[in-house]
Amino acid sequence: MSAHDLKYIDLFAGAGGLSEGLSEAGFHGLFANEIIPEYAQTYQQNHPSTEVMTADKRELDPVTIREELNIEREELDLIAGGPPCQVFSINAPVRSTLDERNHLFKEFLRFVDAFALRTVIIENVPGLVSFEDGATLHAILDALADLGYGADVRVAYILIVDAAPSYPSARKVSTTCCALRTRWR
Repeated sequence: MSAHDLKYIDLFAGAGGLSEGLSEAGFHGLFANEIIPEYAQTYQQNHPSTEVMTADKRELDPVTIREELNIEREELDLIAGGPPCQVFSINAPVRSTLDERNHLFKEFLRFVDAFALRTVIIENVPGLVSFEDGATLHAILDALADLGYGADVRVAYILIVDAAPSYPSARKVSTTCCALRTRWR
């Protein structure tokens, strides 16, 4: 199987940065979902062959979307996405367990369950590791394990060089949880 045969969907897609990397790696995007219309419009401009839906994931039925894409369970290669990170960020004014966005990863996992795909990539901020002493991260990892996935978590560092005269700096920019299915067809 070549990379060009690999198909994915992007949830919490934003303007499509994660999809851009996947596309450059040869993956083919079938569907993306983003709640903010301006971000979804930018996504569509950058990925015209991908079906983009602007909607709240809590109101979407992943089985219906899978059927509309004409995909059987276990046929899709990858679901990628970055559930909202604002409450997990160490720069957030308030990191509250009461913020409903804390639990939107469960909507992502509904899609994982409905598609029963091969690989999952969940991208978020490094603060996810420390939020609630890691309880949310462990809830995600436990839920993935319950669905038959083995997962690993990495914090990525990137060298950022500003256009204005300044010094380059290495910053933690993302926590990525990559999960592979341990049960195959």
